[in-house]
Amino acid sequence: MALVVGGFHMGGASRGQVERIIADFRRLGVHQVAPCHCTGNQARRMFADAFGADFIVAGVGRVITIGSQEGGAR
Repeated sequence: MALVVGGFHMGGASRGQVERIIADFRRLGVHQVAPCHCTGNQARRMFADAFGADFIVAGVGRVITIGSQEGGAR
């Protein structure tokens, strides 16, 4: 799976729950993530740490190009 984008609604999730979801995303072969604001600040930071350069900052007006040879977001 190339990219998961959207609101993950994890504002009330514990660190352990977020860690398990990140592990599940990895197991499913997710290459990039772009969690929106309703994911929650702690979860967004954890996804950013886990995915590094493959974390896309998402929000209103953000354009994400999929299938580009340039790859990822712009």
